[in-house]
Amino acid sequence: MNDGIRNQRGHRAWLAGLAFALVAGAAQAQTAAPAAGAAAAPAAAAVDPAIARRASVREIRQSYGAKIDAARKQRNAERKTAGDAAAAAATKAGTDPMVARRQAVSEVNAKFNPQIDALSRERSAALRAAEQKADAALKGGRTLSNKP
Repeated sequence: MNDGIRNQRGHRAWLAGLAFALVAGAAQAQTAAPAAGAAAAPAAAAVDPAIARRASVREIRQSYGAKIDAARKQRNAERKTAGDAAAAAATKAGTDPMVARRQAVSEVNAKFNPQIDALSRERSAALRAAEQKADAALKGGRTLSNKP
């Protein structure tokens, strides 16, 4: 086996790729950037409904995602403390600590899961409203969403 030739070929390909990237980067850097003030005014006047929909969907997902994450973190913290307390009490009482932990965790889940589900339903309703608003903004019958 002549590994030296194979390694040289790979090395040459790597160098050729590096040279191409440097030349392409230099050519891209030479293009003139448009003036910020001149391009910002027409872009703000003509907002594409698809772009507006994506921005509103992103905002909705981020805001509800933060709310849902906070509720989940609170639920998980409470599950841990309730489970640990139930397991300690069961160990002192001489019963199975895993059963006590499971029951405590299920009680905490019964308390928090409806809140998290309600936030998820609110998020879904807000996303549907954003899609309907974007679909109404389009003219000519084209829709952005594939939902009826």
